[in-house]
Amino acid sequence: MVLAKWFYERAYTAGRPRWDTGMPVPELLAIEPRGTRSALDLGCGTGTNAIALATRGWRVTGVDFSPTAIAAARAKAERAGMPVHFLVGDVTRLDQIGVRGPFDLVVDVSCYHGLSAQDQRRYAAGARSVTSEGAAVLLFGVERVPLAWRLIGAAGIDVVRLQHDFGSTFRVERSGTNFFSLRS
Repeated sequence: MVLAKWFYERAYTAGRPRWDTGMPVPELLAIEPRGTRSALDLGCGTGTNAIALATRGWRVTGVDFSPTAIAAARAKAERAGMPVHFLVGDVTRLDQIGVRGPFDLVVDVSCYHGLSAQDQRRYAAGARSVTSEGAAVLLFGVERVPLAWRLIGAAGIDVVRLQHDFGSTFRVERSGTNFFSLRS
């Protein structure tokens, strides 16, 4: 994870990384609110998706391990007048950074697939611990990551492992090539 942290921090420090399109993923805009309308954006980067949810009335917490990305996210949220709570921290150790639920929605745009299998298990355990009954988890990522990504520890998304890690209270539903939905 050390190499991955260095890579992402360097990418955000150098400017706008190519994955940071500045546009929310369309699937988020179609989500019908449930429960208390509380959302957790894991690997939130510069906050685009978190801010998009906040503009639709969600109370949102975003987590990323890049201080540079979180500083950019806070600035964007302030400019937009959106009260999003952003935290610098490890998505595999939510309890250590003070993330408390319950959340009705967990969003992940290209974070989980970049973790090692061991970190994916910790990520899933943390996410499970802060979700409410009936929560949804929306994961965007790839199954087979390129060799360069594997060199920094990325495991990709294995649907069987994903189901196992999230446990029997969640059901994995696949919606497209790079989009996975889990419902409890």
